[in-house]
Amino acid sequence: MRNIRKYPLLFLLLATAAIFTLIGIMGGDTLYASYSAQGSPVPSLARVFQGIHDGIYPWEILHSNITTEDTSSDSPQAQSSPGNDTVPPSGNLSSEHTQEDLSSAGSSTDDNFQQEEEVQQEVLPRSFTQVDESYFEDALFIGDSRTVGMMEYGGFSDNTVFFAKTSLSIYDLFYEPVSLTMADGTSKTLEELLCERSFGKIYIMLGINELGRGTTESFSEEYRSVLERIRELAPDSVLFLQAIMRVGQEKDASDPIFNNTNIQARNEALSQLADSHAIFWLDPNEVVCSPEGYLIPDYTSDQVHLKAQYYQLWKDYLMTRGIT
Repeated sequence: MRNIRKYPLLFLLLATAAIFTLIGIMGGDTLYASYSAQGSPVPSLARVFQGIHDGIYPWEILHSNITTEDTSSDSPQAQSSPGNDTVPPSGNLSSEHTQEDLSSAGSSTDDNFQQEEEVQQEVLPRSFTQVDESYFEDALFIGDSRTVGMMEYGGFSDNTVFFAKTSLSIYDLFYEPVSLTMADGTSKTLEELLCERSFGKIYIMLGINELGRGTTESFSEEYRSVLERIRELAPDSVLFLQAIMRVGQEKDASDPIFNNTNIQARNEALSQLADSHAIFWLDPNEVVCSPEGYLIPDYTSDQVHLKAQYYQLWKDYLMTRGIT
């Protein structure tokens, strides 16, 4: 007690550090889970200070409602493929019509069918085609640390714009606006960027950092809201929704949150947001994962991110999925 009175500030700092360390441990798999997805583990106390820097405050652990969902029940196995979301309305006639009604309506039936045929032609799915690197000259890439790697090692021209940041999540894009320093040195939010400049294509890959937050359903609904907002700000852009890249076998086996079962459940939900007309589903896992679904060991050094030379595989895949 005598020492506490003699050095009150020292004991206050020690007590604060102890409390923050405890919060860092308690929130390791929930509030601060995203910091474990980016590579080497982060000490508990450092997680709290890094979270404060990113706008995640210690007392939020009292309000966090993290759910480790049973992905087997979340898997929408009975849902249709993303390309079937835009089936145009049919022209079936009601069975309540009498013969007299049908006769009197005969003159207008052909017109109705013609109008429906025109609608069908407008919403037919568009097909992918092979493109070259110039296709990305008017493209915007949105994503987390994996997209940062694509920016650094993908060999894109200076005209390609990247709105990418380590630990970026779907929850940050508009509701807690993130301001990034662009290639020209200016700092912009995503909304400012989309209001000031037009893009022919917008590529999005987000989701690895969100695995420890909410459920598959709540994540999908948040993603839907973000896509709708982007469509409002960039109505003429073609949107490419990219699957969350899977992790390596060691990470999959050892991590209760950042594993391929949870990733696959969310990818299946996200694929339903594409319509093959304005929003297209892309799955780069096809070229960076083994037949068993794991990130190929030679392609990664940390079980999460690609090595520099393998970002070209991702880019080459995108060039086989152009929309013109």
